[in-house]
Amino acid sequence: MLYAVTMHVELPPGMPLEEREQLIAHEKEYAQELQRAGEWRHLWRVVGKYANLSIFDVADHDRLHVLLSGL
Repeated sequence: MLYAVTMHVELPPGMPLEEREQLIAHEKEYAQELQRAGEWRHLWRVVGKYANLSIFDVADHDRLHVLLSGL
């Protein structure tokens, strides 16, 4: 089943730089893993914002929830 998901990222303003960098690196690795597996089919960035529109191809709502909860 295909799902279109819009994501807007807002990290806490006072988040330590090292923690922020680790979080971003982890999410990038996780996203690439899901793309290789074919579950995260497309990822389009929104210009000028820390946001994206993504297309997921997963079995059901529960699987989508699991994937998004991992971010």
